[in-house]
Amino acid sequence: GMAVLLLALSWLWNPRAGFGGLGQITSRYLLSVGLPFEGWAQRLATLAERERDPESFVREALADLHELTWIRGGRWQAARGEGTFGEPAEHALVHSFHGLTLTWQAPRPLTPALALHVRLLSQLLGYFYASKVREQTLREQAYSQAIHDTGARLTHDVKNILQSMKTLIAAADTSTPEDGERLQALMKRQLPQLAARLSQTVDKLKQPAEMDVAQISAHAWWAALQTRYEHDDVQFFAEALDDTPLPQDLFDSVADNLLTNALRKRQREPGIAVEVRLALQPLVSLAVTDSGAPAPEHVARNLFLSPVASDFGLGVGLYQAARQAARVGYRLELPDNQAGRVTFRVQATDSRPQDISAP
Repeated sequence: GMAVLLLALSWLWNPRAGFGGLGQITSRYLLSVGLPFEGWAQRLATLAERERDPESFVREALADLHELTWIRGGRWQAARGEGTFGEPAEHALVHSFHGLTLTWQAPRPLTPALALHVRLLSQLLGYFYASKVREQTLREQAYSQAIHDTGARLTHDVKNILQSMKTLIAAADTSTPEDGERLQALMKRQLPQLAARLSQTVDKLKQPAEMDVAQISAHAWWAALQTRYEHDDVQFFAEALDDTPLPQDLFDSVADNLLTNALRKRQREPGIAVEVRLALQPLVSLAVTDSGAPAPEHVARNLFLSPVASDFGLGVGLYQAARQAARVGYRLELPDNQAGRVTFRVQATDSRPQDISAP
């Protein structure tokens, strides 16, 4: 009897002619289960390219399960959201992958093959969900870094403006009646520039995307810089200036930081000379040199790599300036650091004019 049964089963599985056999029926069944899954997976990949938010991605992906007739509905849960899809059903199967927990509900117990498909569905959704979470985290970190950089730079802009205002106030406090005409001329030159710089800082705060975009001719920028520091006993040297465009935000920020640091250094070391040199050939460069003591080796080594706590007025300002310079094709460096000659220089990395307005 057993032999006859086995013979009948073998013929049914793979008959010689006519009837396709149980083997083909089983294969067709498995393919009919897999094809809707394959179509859903393709739509899932398309959705992943379009949808950026992790929770919205999961919600839309689970709403598109109408072809999987053996799944009635279910619910999902993640760290930042949860929801339901489809309709409730009696039998449930739960899977958790990469921070996403999925409860699948079916009208009847799932066969091992269908249970395997559900597991694959859960893994695929979990992988895509984790990828979306990582993308969102990176975007948030980049946004936070941009806010930090903008705030740090604008803080230093305001500090430099305040320093200039303090200098004007000190000049007024120490003036005599005989200095009235000279003081009035000084105020007329300086106050409009301070007001313009403060207005520019406010504009940057309103539109941080516009930072590093403005350009100014070398001749105009150099004249404005000399006017700002004409009362600070700073020597200015430049040759053959023309209308070569300079990145205004970078040059204003670097010049103010370097000169403020040098003048603060002069308060500790009276009598040191401070000079500024602007060159347009062969590479655009701006250098500020003082005749005081060098920066300590440990400060100089990390000056442009990270914020440095120091008593020399260097701190976070030059770190931010170095990052700003790199973004627009310049490099901030310390080519001389010896007693009697300390030089900071910002220099273009390419001899061509920098197109800082390009994205």
